Amino acid sequence: MKLILDTAIVGRLCHRRKHRDVRAWFLRVVREHDPLLSEVVDYELRRELVRIGAVYGLARLDELAREIRYLPVTTDTWQPPRVCGHSCVELGVHRQQVRRWTPTC
Repeated sequence: MKLILDTAIVGRLCHRRKHRDVRAWFLRVVREHDPLLSEVVDYELRRELVRIGAVYGLARLDELAREIRYLPVTTDTWQPPRVCGHSCVELGVHRQQVRRWTPTC
């Protein structure tokens, strides 16, 4: 399963001494799932880490960006697929089905 990591989670992963429980959770997630680091999360967290001068946190964020898959900001990434003017979420159609399905409208 793919998991997009939230800014709060990534921030905790980048902290030097605290949040060992989150780091332990993350190690389990990496083994069982496909965690994704959003470009938006990277930007938000990086901006704050630079502001407070958190050198270790910035280094850890760079390390995470190399370790897990990076999710860029694109329309295709952030918007659900659309079929005949309706979102696939509304229609109950998954993204993989849309690629194989040709609408007749």
